[in-house]
Amino acid sequence: MGSTCSELLGKSLCFKAQVQAKDQNTLSTLQLTNLCRRYHDLKYSKSIPKSNVIWVLNKPYFPSDKLWVQNISMENGTYTGELVNSQKQGIGIFNWNDGKIYKGQWEKNVQCGYGKMKLGENKVYEGEWKDGVYHGFGVLITPDLKYVGDWKYGKRDGKGHETLSDKSSYEGSFVDGEKNGQGSLFFPDGARYIGDFKSDRICGFGIYYWKDNKKYEGYWHNNKKHGKGLMKWPDGQYYEGNFVNNLKEGFGTYVFSNRKKYTGEWKNDKMHGNGELLNRNEISKGLWENGILIKQTKE
Repeated sequence: MGSTCSELLGKSLCFKAQVQAKDQNTLSTLQLTNLCRRYHDLKYSKSIPKSNVIWVLNKPYFPSDKLWVQNISMENGTYTGELVNSQKQGIGIFNWNDGKIYKGQWEKNVQCGYGKMKLGENKVYEGEWKDGVYHGFGVLITPDLKYVGDWKYGKRDGKGHETLSDKSSYEGSFVDGEKNGQGSLFFPDGARYIGDFKSDRICGFGIYYWKDNKKYEGYWHNNKKHGKGLMKWPDGQYYEGNFVNNLKEGFGTYVFSNRKKYTGEWKNDKMHGNGELLNRNEISKGLWENGILIKQTKE
């Protein structure tokens, strides 16, 4: 039993060291040092003597000293490992009746410390625990995603890296289980976004790069361009001004690929309102409606 858990912790620590080498922001040196110390204490602690369970009136009774038990029946499953005052305490393995398995550290009958839990078919969590939930640094793998990073009371919270089954990925800040703060989002087609997030959505200031070399730098709301921004196309076109729900709206300047330039008001992605169009040495100034000059103003 002791060697099994030591191997588990050792593998996890090696993995964490690799993560740290790739990204210093993902795992602090202090975290790694504390886990190494914990692993060392477990690996080189004195072996725990195996003792028989004392049965009283057909019920198991455990004295206050730490005991080692094997495959004893408990509520919802069976347990092999250390016990103190009839509670799971120290290193142990619990097999739930529904198929879940936890191998690792316990405190007062709940997962606390470091451990690995098989949650179902192709679903595993390995990392730190507190009060029976993910807490600290850990790795969750499911058929839909893989998350490597920080947890707080069962939710992703802190720095982390998430990869989805469609090969899209996110690296950055999480708060209360959602993308919040600074982060980078990478898409399977090569597009990427670097900037602010709020409640799992692109929101705030950020830069989006399309696979065809388009680029937008500016403000976002609910995954849409919203507010002041600069949109550039690979053929030299660009728009600098205001956006509303992904559309040019408000005041802005658009430079076309043929170098014509419009400066003025926009609505629903079209020139609409007062503005002027500069075409070489000619200036068309006046009132626009749905992209058409309907009333020209004389100089």
